[in-house]
Amino acid sequence: MKLYKDKYFLWLSLAAALVSFVFYYITKAPTVSFWDCGEFIATSYIMGIPHPPGNPLFVIIGRFFSMLPLAADIAVRVNLISVISSAASVFVAFWLILRLAIGNRENPPDRAARIGLGIGAFAGSLIMGFSNTFWSNAVEAEVYGLAMLLMLIVTYLALIWSQNTEKPGNDRWLLLISYLLWISLGIHLTTFIITIPLMLYLAYIDYVKNGLERWPIWIVMLLFVLYAVPLQTQILSIIGINIRAYELESFFIIMGLLFSASLVMFFITRSRGQESVRIWGLTLAIFAFGVLGYSNQVYIPLRASEKPAINENDPSDWSRFKAFLERKQYGQESMITRMFHRRATWENQFISHPDFGLFHLLTKQFASPDAKLTLFSKKPEGDSSGVDFSLNLWIIFVVILGISGIMEAVKRAPPEGTFIVFTMLLCTVGLVFYLNFSDGTKAIAPLAEVRARDYFYTPGFMFYAILIGIGIASFLELLGEYSSRVFGGKRSWQKALFPLGLVVAILLPVHTGFANFTNNDRAGNYLPWDY
Repeated sequence: MKLYKDKYFLWLSLAAALVSFVFYYITKAPTVSFWDCGEFIATSYIMGIPHPPGNPLFVIIGRFFSMLPLAADIAVRVNLISVISSAASVFVAFWLILRLAIGNRENPPDRAARIGLGIGAFAGSLIMGFSNTFWSNAVEAEVYGLAMLLMLIVTYLALIWSQNTEKPGNDRWLLLISYLLWISLGIHLTTFIITIPLMLYLAYIDYVKNGLERWPIWIVMLLFVLYAVPLQTQILSIIGINIRAYELESFFIIMGLLFSASLVMFFITRSRGQESVRIWGLTLAIFAFGVLGYSNQVYIPLRASEKPAINENDPSDWSRFKAFLERKQYGQESMITRMFHRRATWENQFISHPDFGLFHLLTKQFASPDAKLTLFSKKPEGDSSGVDFSLNLWIIFVVILGISGIMEAVKRAPPEGTFIVFTMLLCTVGLVFYLNFSDGTKAIAPLAEVRARDYFYTPGFMFYAILIGIGIASFLELLGEYSSRVFGGKRSWQKALFPLGLVVAILLPVHTGFANFTNNDRAGNYLPWDY
């Protein structure tokens, strides 16, 4: 189903992107912001080297934006990267929600269902765009706007590939996925967390369509990913397979061996028929596009050798570059080993801690930052007007919408829905175990985290918002189908049921936007500059 040819869906997606862009633009920081933003702005302007692992692609893009006459302040020009990329993420999220809500049906939806699906995708994409952490990253010079955009594009391309496997030339999407996945490491390592669920999903779809005929593609890619992702290599080392996860020399050796083996097999199988040649040729091409994407890391030693004013760790020779990519300055303790020694209470890590408690941070995404976790929260001191529980009921409503979205996604498109849900869980619950934040109550980690860590969960909150959108779109579609059957009835409430549902759906992102506006409005905030 070629959704992009439907002008109704196209205009709604553009409207969602435009609305989010306007709000990001009017709330963007007017100059430098605290934490990493100043470093990214400065290194972009002079093409320097920021802290490991360097973010080379972001620096290059930042340099390009710093030369555009978009604003008088250089910082604002670099801030606009986040504004534009985050609005583009809302655009892609619309189509992702729509495609997942429509599912694997053969026939197009009827008029009422089509309206409901479009409004649901519009509401869901804006709920994501107005969520607290996503919005806060969209108004300053941070890497997460671009990182989330690339992650969403890769996810959407995977769905496009899976739903068109019978068409000739469809495998070109695999080349683009490989390229974008590896080039995204030049933005932020967060994007690579999607690799494992993505690989499992693509391999499963290919197995369903082609059996084991194309096994070389997935074996080589699996070895590539297992060695490239530190998490997997550390797991293998724990069970006794010592493959030196952080040794850059062995990384290049293994990659060279994999490429050479694929090249040899390509020539060996040339005599076995066109299909074998095509399979091994595709394997080589996927590998090559990944290497091409990763090549943006070459910027680091090349630029470091020119001794820019900001040249952290001076990675100008091989040993320094190696230590830079391996992030040696952050310590040698394995994150996997550390994971088995909890640095905070389970309650703080999963529920209640204000800086990193998963559920606590989740409740702050779609409601006011002042909302409480309990059902009945007290009014602010001095307010005698009773008990305020509206925001807390909203939180419960958001949880219900998310759960319904999970159920509908898996029901309507089982492989695709499972892929999205697994990714969301990996980026939330999985990261709680892996990151193992400290609350200062354990002897093993007596110091608490220095600031809020919600940004680590940005991908998880993003995919959860997408699932909320699927829940809304699915509900509106069902409501539209029901209303279309009763519109001919005499009861006025039946006629008003579907329009009322549409209005409520549109009001959901409005509520989220109003709840998070003040918290993320950086307009007129010159405190970092004055400081």
